[in-house]
Amino acid sequence: MGFFKCNTEDKLGLLYHLLQHIISDQEQTVIFAATKHHVEYLHLALDLAHIPNTYCYSSLDPTARKINIAKFQTKKVRCFLVTDVAARGIDIPMLDNVINFNFPAKPKLFVHRVEAELLYAAQFVYT
Repeated sequence: MGFFKCNTEDKLGLLYHLLQHIISDQEQTVIFAATKHHVEYLHLALDLAHIPNTYCYSSLDPTARKINIAKFQTKKVRCFLVTDVAARGIDIPMLDNVINFNFPAKPKLFVHRVEAELLYAAQFVYT
């Protein structure tokens, strides 16, 4: 488990560093973001950095949601960008890493997120 404290403007750079130099290309990583807009921003940023990723948020079309979850479950991509609500009920066995890019606004939501992470994560990284 790791915890990194950094300025808001440095978070994306730290995420790039972790995904390009610390976390192996063979490891799968779930990245929690605050909103669908954060998820879309991170998806674009990781695409520009050539880091294979997909995403899921609650208002995503059900067909697209199913396709994107399958991409991650079958290891076609290594990063899965999600919001808290979208991550509920997704079965990902043997997950290697979880990154909390944005912490939830309420402590109770964070506790629920950590409980879910403990069910399937081998190690955690918090930014």
